[in-house]
Formats: sequence, C-alpha cells, structure tokens
Amino acid sequence: MARLSKGMISNAMDGFVNSNRRALALIPRKEGAVDSLQEAITNYLMELAQLELSPEQSRKIPALLHSVNDIERIGDHCENLAELAERKMEQNLFFSADAVMELKDMYNDIMTMSDKILKALETNKKEDAEEAFAIEDKVNRMTNMFRQNHIQRLNEGKCKVLSGIVFLDMVSNFEKIGDHLTNIAEAVSGRLQWQA
Repeated sequence: MARLSKGMISNAMDGFVNSNRRALALIPRKEGAVDSLQEAITNYLMELAQLELSPEQSRKIPALLHSVNDIERIGDHCENLAELAERKMEQNLFFSADAVMELKDMYNDIMTMSDKILKALETNKKEDAEEAFAIEDKVNRMTNMFRQNHIQRLNEGKCKVLSGIVFLDMVSNFEKIGDHLTNIAEAVSGRLQWQA
C-alpha cells in the first residue's frame, strides 16, 4: 500500500510538471488497488485481534490499522493533486519558475519522507521512523514560507490568481500527505500509545 501511494505522489507530480496525462491516468487505478488493500488488510488485522496474541502483538494492531487508514488518505490527496494537474493543463495555467521550484522542493521532501516510512515499515525500527519527523518539520516551515512567497508574487504581478489557487492547493495537499506520513512514523516509532 505504501509503495503504491508513493508511486501515486510521483505520478501526480509528473502529471503536473510535465503535463503527463498518462501518469495521471495511473492514479485512479492505483487508488482502487489501495482501497482494496485497505479493506483486505483491515479485515485481516481484525481477525488477528480475535486471536490470543502477545502484549506486543496486541499493541501493534491499532497502530497498523491507523497506518493503513493514513496510507489510504495519502491516495485521496494524490487524487486531489491529479485534479489540480488536470486543471493546470485544461486552463493552460502559467506558473513562475519560482513556484515550480517550490513545488519540486516540497515534492522531493515528501518523497524522502515516503522512503523513510517505507524503510520503517519494512524494518519496524524506531530509528528509521524517527528520521521522518525532521523532514515533516521542514515541510511545515516550507508550507508557511511558500504561502508568503505566493502572496508576494501575486502582489508583484508575477502570478495570476487562478494559478495561485492551484499552487496553494498543491502545497496544502503535499502538507497533508506529510501529516499522514508523520502519523505512520509515530505508529511505527511507538510515539503514539494505543489503548487496547
């Protein structure tokens, strides 16, 4: 699921930056697969919860359930990103080089976070999950800075209003993906304590 959602982020950005409709067309199919996996994994975890498990195993089930839901939500945000990419193409919206660079910077950090989360899910090591937290702080700072930069570009006439709306929505969706990745990191690292 996490690998599929990471691929969807990549497809959405490719669609946006390169006007790649083929990349965007992959997103609904991948989202369908993510939704199917969510249902299957959730059912499996609920069946496991009925068995006699060790205390450690019992503690992991709620964290895994929450992680599965967070991964599914990432897929939803990728669908939003794809819609924004489509709007950019359909309305032939212009984006300044600075705006595109900011989106690429944010995308790169989100992809790095995704890599850290994939590793953490595979190794189940706290240290691997912890590496994602510093990146999430950076993404939050970028969100605020990029919004301010956007307002500056609008004031200077370097950006059109419709392009600006798409830009802000892109930034917002990337930030929310970062939040969901952080939730998964918290689940793997044990930062969140779940009640049985």
